[in-house]
Amino acid sequence: MAAKDTDKLYGLICIDEKQDSKALGFDKENMQGRPSACMADAVDVSKPMITDLEQKCVGEDMNKNSLCTYNGNLEFIGKKRTSCSSEMVWNHIVDFINRTNFNFVGKKTNFFIVSHHNRLKQTILGTILKAEKKLKKKLRHHIANCSCFLLEYTEKGWTFTLIFDGFPDKSEYTYFVGPTPKQLFGPEDLEDKKGWNLLVSFLNYIEYKEQTRIFLIRHGNAFHNKPLKLTGPPYNRTVDTNLTPLGIYQARILGESLFQGGYLKPESDTNINIFCASYLNRAQHTLLGLNYALNVNKEGKSVKTFFGDPPLKTIEGKPPPSYPKLLALERFFTDFAISRLIRKSKGIPKFFENIHKLAMWKNNFKAPQDLKLIPESKRNSPVEKETFMMDALTKISAYSLDEWDEGRFCKSYAVNWRPPGKKERDTKIGAGRRKKTKRKRRRKKRRKRKTKRKRK
Repeated sequence: MAAKDTDKLYGLICIDEKQDSKALGFDKENMQGRPSACMADAVDVSKPMITDLEQKCVGEDMNKNSLCTYNGNLEFIGKKRTSCSSEMVWNHIVDFINRTNFNFVGKKTNFFIVSHHNRLKQTILGTILKAEKKLKKKLRHHIANCSCFLLEYTEKGWTFTLIFDGFPDKSEYTYFVGPTPKQLFGPEDLEDKKGWNLLVSFLNYIEYKEQTRIFLIRHGNAFHNKPLKLTGPPYNRTVDTNLTPLGIYQARILGESLFQGGYLKPESDTNINIFCASYLNRAQHTLLGLNYALNVNKEGKSVKTFFGDPPLKTIEGKPPPSYPKLLALERFFTDFAISRLIRKSKGIPKFFENIHKLAMWKNNFKAPQDLKLIPESKRNSPVEKETFMMDALTKISAYSLDEWDEGRFCKSYAVNWRPPGKKERDTKIGAGRRKKTKRKRRRKKRRKRKTKRKRK
């Protein structure tokens, strides 16, 4: 693995969400899918997902399928498996870490791994949470959207720390909460905590562990989560759900928190970032949100006030963009998610109803979530908070809405790509929002022709 390969997203096996065996085939939001291709390096975001890619994007040839890998921007590691134990998961993760570390000896290697709630609880962190299975569901520890844990080797041994407690979506459950950073396990717990002892035994197989940091993250708010719960009827459920605009914002907030805490830094001679996720869209998009925040914060801006595209090109007097391929992929994933939400909402009017539902969700305004989501200057009153959230989610969706109105459904994941014959887009928030689409203009012309005929 060469240094240039760090500008790539890695899909790890055994960290997809666990499918419910009792769902009788209805658990489709956890089935892998992709949009339809429309030309080289581009897909049509206006069409339904290709549901049979769960079978196609597997095996040794899956990295040769450009639709599965978004033309090489995503690389699958290993062969997909249907069942994975904690030991098997960590065997694969440790093997990937060791092969990566071999190429970056002496540098700090940060592995950002985005997975899912049940997979994190029951498998990845299954050894340390095993004792909680005896408790009632409401008393067990749950993992909030965009929660982030850090596994790091210190002079005394391995530590397990909660560094961002995320955004809980169910008030009746118990979650891992701050204040952060909050160490949950350390070297002193090895004798008393058998589950932690077992996890440490897996981690000890990592070579160059002194230079390794592992960040375990749950994805942001998705279609099938509250408050939308957009899953569809049992026989036509939403496949491989995307992040909502709220989930996109949550992922960027997490990235900003990691940047401010010194965990997420631009790549350098001493610092390497490796971005890993499950095979599912919502996990990959959350990971790309971290890179978005890295670029915005590097320019001295905040994701709470800036919602446009960070520049993909090097501008004189400014630092070059970090991971430009992943940055372009983030733009594509946002267009894809917004377009899919428009289609699932059955049009723009219902889409804005869903945006309002996401923005006005009561969980956004509960402490300490409101402190994470809303800038201090916008917390003076409940109305101001609500106005900000609605404005933020609308601005995140603005460019994608413009493109949908213009009928530009063919989207690429390549850097600086645009449809042939189209003008360079305006990156200002909401700029170019046309009141009249091409279809509206055609209807208007038809009405004029009919009126002229009647007059004659």
